[in-house]
Amino acid sequence: MISRGRGDIRRLAAASAISGTGDWAASTALALAVYAKTGSAVWLSVSFLLTRIPSALVAPLSGIMADRLDRRRIMITCDLLGAVTYAGMAVTSAPLPLITLGSLAALLHSPFGPASRAAVPNLAGAADLSWANGTLSAANNVGQLAGPALGGVLYATVGAGPAFWANAASFVASAGCIVAIRGRFRSETAQSPASGTSGVWAGVGFVWRHGTLLTMTVVGAITFIATEAAAVADLPLIHHFGVGGVGYGIINVVWGAGGLAGSLVAARVVTGDSEPAAAVLGCLVFGAFVAAVGAAPWFALIPLFTLLFASSDSFAFACAVALALSLRWTPWRPAEPGPVPRTTEP
Repeated sequence: MISRGRGDIRRLAAASAISGTGDWAASTALALAVYAKTGSAVWLSVSFLLTRIPSALVAPLSGIMADRLDRRRIMITCDLLGAVTYAGMAVTSAPLPLITLGSLAALLHSPFGPASRAAVPNLAGAADLSWANGTLSAANNVGQLAGPALGGVLYATVGAGPAFWANAASFVASAGCIVAIRGRFRSETAQSPASGTSGVWAGVGFVWRHGTLLTMTVVGAITFIATEAAAVADLPLIHHFGVGGVGYGIINVVWGAGGLAGSLVAARVVTGDSEPAAAVLGCLVFGAFVAAVGAAPWFALIPLFTLLFASSDSFAFACAVALALSLRWTPWRPAEPGPVPRTTEP
């Protein structure tokens, strides 16, 4: 049983790595294409905004779907719909249609993450849950490391279209990996709420009642805004230094490497008693290196500062998550731990 469960998790990890690589390649190409055609940071901001808002808006609905519908079918359907949408982007060149289709792709693929995370405990079993989450987290990091480099190289050599075709193909390959999974995506015993409070509102109430979690939520929102603002500034910055799509790919690759490094360091050196102080330290260092990126006089310094910026951000996030988990939120049903969700952020 354990062997089969591990095989299923490896298939799920392969799906995540393949489609994650395609996602990051496509999002890198989209940002480069929009900025090249408009020369406007405002257009770039709009593209980032409209490819992120749909996922945030439908997050509660995606969670409900993962609870109530067939998770395997949700994941396969999301992958195939994403493939169709990115194929449409591959034959489009105008900025507005590209942004519109990118927003639609984010919307259609939103239920994949919750369904995937909810399925992990059933596929892996309790004994292998830590191993499963580590494997899936590593798969996500593979996509984050390889995707931007692939997207930058494809854009620089053959244009944005092939990057979108590559992402469409990656979604089809991901769906094939999901089809090959033979384990159960949910437990046989149906779970039902013990009260009329939905899981979403139970979570909101829990955060509101715990000052530490509420503070972390506010700080997380602020740092996320800062990170997105910095992401919008990346393309004008590489234009200023004249390093093109390859330079943009390098920045995103080192961001992924820094994120992986920060998480590993936090896991090894931070203990329960030091989590709050470590999270605060990570946020302070994060701010310092964001400023250093903007002040760098040479492009050669920007990848280094970006690496340190991402490492401190990931370090702070890992500490904050560990602190949150120590509060042991248990709403009407046990929370289902899972891997870091897929994303299409450049």
